[in-house]
Amino acid sequence: MSEQDATLDEFTDREEPESGNQENKTHPRFGCLPPEWEIEEIADVAEVVGGSTPTTDNEDYWDGKIKWATPTDITGLSGNTINETEDTLTEEGLESASTHLLPPYSVLMTSRATIGECAVNTVEIATNQGFKNLVPSQGVNPWYLHYRMLATAAYLDSLGSGSTFDEVSKSVVQTVEIPIPPLEEQRQIASMLYNVDQAIQKTEEIIIQINRVKKGLLQELFTTGYYDHTNLKETRAGKIPEPWEVKKIKSHVDLISGAHVKSDLVSDDSSLTPYLTGPEDFDEFGFTVTKYTNEPTKFCEPQDTLVTVKGSGCGKSTYANQRACISRQLKALRPKDNLQPLYLFYFVKTKQNFLESLAEGSAIPGLSNSHLTTLDIPVPSPEEQSDISNALREVDYTIEQEREYKNQLKRLKQGLMQDLLSGTVRTTDTNISVLNEIAKHG
Repeated sequence: MSEQDATLDEFTDREEPESGNQENKTHPRFGCLPPEWEIEEIADVAEVVGGSTPTTDNEDYWDGKIKWATPTDITGLSGNTINETEDTLTEEGLESASTHLLPPYSVLMTSRATIGECAVNTVEIATNQGFKNLVPSQGVNPWYLHYRMLATAAYLDSLGSGSTFDEVSKSVVQTVEIPIPPLEEQRQIASMLYNVDQAIQKTEEIIIQINRVKKGLLQELFTTGYYDHTNLKETRAGKIPEPWEVKKIKSHVDLISGAHVKSDLVSDDSSLTPYLTGPEDFDEFGFTVTKYTNEPTKFCEPQDTLVTVKGSGCGKSTYANQRACISRQLKALRPKDNLQPLYLFYFVKTKQNFLESLAEGSAIPGLSNSHLTTLDIPVPSPEEQSDISNALREVDYTIEQEREYKNQLKRLKQGLMQDLLSGTVRTTDTNISVLNEIAKHG
């Protein structure tokens, strides 16, 4: 089998292996483990290395060639490797602080505020004091250690302490016990999980690319149209095809303002009326209901366009896929006359940044009714509105499929981590090829 095709199906619909003559060992945290696996303190399998921050008052310490990571460099990663950082140090800056250059293929692990986020560095990197980094010893595969520490994150978090934010100390990390299989099994476990991570990352890259296509398509379709229009004309909304009209949104929609529902009337009882409180409920297309109320007031209806009009999410919008009570943070645009619902929704999507810039108020920014109703909307024929909407909906549908596939992969990874890192399922009982990327680094 190829490296990228290391089979995941071998772990489904298979019989449990016979236990053999050796007795499994038990551990209070890990339960029953294979007899070949050792339980080691982290200090015995890796050097724990902290970091620090040079003074920011000295410009000579900064903007050099040495990568210097902060926890946000890790939490913002889309993959599991790091080779670039937001900030860099000079040699002088590195020497001024008690930080160290970590060799490639160490495990960078955050140790304060967010505890247990991990990445493997592929170049030399220094870190700030928000890390307890692990340099694997001989006989310990860095990728296995990476996945093992990800699985240990919740336990480490329970050991954290601090008055301002939780932090786990170097001495605590060093004494934490973790299971260590034989090296070849470490490599096999890491190969399986690395394969899934690669698939997740590639799917995320596809989603990013499709979103770029969608952004360009939105701009094109609302300016030059879906059909091949020969002549364009100048209007207050910019250049548009000759047959199109420009109208104020207020002449084509009804505006429904949401209303506040008291907190004691909101619950998670799904037998009640769905209640949307803000853009945190929005999906790319539609919304997910997490709150309900027994005293609904103002409603959105299916096919309304929902727009956020209060708070940091001003301008964010979605398409109503069901009836729901809406909070005062939201307004619903309900199309009438010859304006089609999907066309209105996608047009409002093109105005998100513009609406965000109009939001007024320093404490809680907000949009007024006039901010929405005075928008100029280009109006093509009903047939062209439908074609524009369908083209964009097809792109959104593709994005939804890719996101669902990504979520499936994440669920698969979670299940594999539970099975493989506990020894419940053994890679030694299947024909798993070790990836070159895994084998050549430990």
